[in-house]
Amino acid sequence: MEASKASMSLVTLISLLTCLVLLLSGAGRVIACVCVCTPSHEATPVYRKSDSLSEIVGHISTNTCLHGELVKGKDWLLLLGSSYYYIKIKKLIACPNDRVEIEPNIIRMPKRTEANHNTDHKRFLLDSINQAQCNFDVNSFCSWRNVHGLDDFDWVLYGSSTPTDDTGPDFDHTTRNSSGSYIFTESSAPRNFFDTAWIQSPTIEVTSDPVHCFRFWYHMYGSSIGRLNVYQVTNGGLPGKFVWSLTGDQGNSWKEGQVPLNSNQSYSILLSGVIGNGYQGDIAVDDINVSVGYCEVKPSSASRTDVKNTTTTPVNGHWSAWGSWTACSVSCDIGQHTRYRTCEYDKVAPHGARCSGQDREMSFCSISYCPRDGVWTGWSQWSTCSATCGDGLETRGRKCVNPVPAAPLGKACEESVNEIQTCTNTTDCPVDGYWSEWASWSTCSVTCGHGDRSRNRTCLFEQGKPRGHDCVGQGLQTGSCTESDCPVDGLWSPWSPWMACDVTCGNGTQSRTRNCIYPPDAVKGKDCVGENGNETQPCSTAICTNTFP
Repeated sequence: MEASKASMSLVTLISLLTCLVLLLSGAGRVIACVCVCTPSHEATPVYRKSDSLSEIVGHISTNTCLHGELVKGKDWLLLLGSSYYYIKIKKLIACPNDRVEIEPNIIRMPKRTEANHNTDHKRFLLDSINQAQCNFDVNSFCSWRNVHGLDDFDWVLYGSSTPTDDTGPDFDHTTRNSSGSYIFTESSAPRNFFDTAWIQSPTIEVTSDPVHCFRFWYHMYGSSIGRLNVYQVTNGGLPGKFVWSLTGDQGNSWKEGQVPLNSNQSYSILLSGVIGNGYQGDIAVDDINVSVGYCEVKPSSASRTDVKNTTTTPVNGHWSAWGSWTACSVSCDIGQHTRYRTCEYDKVAPHGARCSGQDREMSFCSISYCPRDGVWTGWSQWSTCSATCGDGLETRGRKCVNPVPAAPLGKACEESVNEIQTCTNTTDCPVDGYWSEWASWSTCSVTCGHGDRSRNRTCLFEQGKPRGHDCVGQGLQTGSCTESDCPVDGLWSPWSPWMACDVTCGNGTQSRTRNCIYPPDAVKGKDCVGENGNETQPCSTAICTNTFP
């Protein structure tokens, strides 16, 4: 016993460590690792993929607790181990506080061959008649089979709403959502009025009680519903004894049907769906169950049986169908919800043993993701330094991301998106030239008066540094200069008017003058160049008259 406990503890520890590794690896698939248990009323199917249409590889026994990963975005649990197998979350219940986790033993399903067909055919999920049922949610007809050659068409396994509007259910009875399945008769073309589809159970063996109760849920909604019949087949003759029948529109909801059957010999059950006069006549059936003991016909108007309740043997209780799920315990992320069922007893026969199993079932539920506060990514690499030489700046950034992209974003990240720091390039920067001081002015270009002079400066560069730009501006500067006044040479004034002729008659001479003048206050230079300041010319007046004494 101690060794067994130690072994189970080791398995639990390995499962938990595997969960931790998967969570830390951030594979993007795992929401959380949880402990769950399979329900007590049926084995849990195991799928190859997280898809209801994928291959069922086996089943896990009832009341088995184990660890698994909740797969993000889907209602599936990934079993921990070397292989990837999946089970539906809605099939599971939360582990009780005193649970003992074990490594799940997957009961493998043999490949279907002609050799094992007969064994599979007789199974009918009647390993225990008190638990006998088929809810069609393992993506199969259980052990029911369509009868070929004696009817017109087949019953169809389906999920969610049927293809035709205003007829058929929107979901199955078991799960009440699109994940479950049921069987139905499609009334659209090419079906004709009175076409019939038969589906038959395998043989149900005799028990010590002379009466069995056949229970099922039916959905008959549409303006042209035909008829749903139940037959009890004995001695192989089809369709068998007519025991239950209902026709016409019964409303858009699932309703419970039941009928007592004689069980003093082996028998099978045949369901017959008959097409009505139109295409809005889909008939669906779900949650088939056979139990020991008498039951009243439901609805009473459908009774076609002559079976009476003659037994005084206590009849064990049987479970009602599961009720609807309660509201999820959380408004976002993964929570739990519960559904209940009632242990019902025959109204006439003495009460026998109470129903086996739990009257409540808990499962995981998720309405939506909770908002996730933003988290910083790691810093990016520093950018290239802004300077190719000497000191500059470099930057790096990071992003505020939603850790669960499918969830709404909560609070934004705090602090800065970018970071800046100084950087130094080991290469020396080129150094631009700089001017030296101006040199002294040159000698004036003249010795007197106004002239020009100049001075220069040199563009210098720092020794040992790369040479940059030349100096800006001129290296030569010119200016005016003034020395002492220069001597000014004399200039002739204009000539004066000619003076009067020096004779009153006859030929004579006349003269005029000009002066050599200098500017006031100027230094006297050279005398005027040229003729002197006097000039004469001949002149003539009136002819002289001789006077003789």
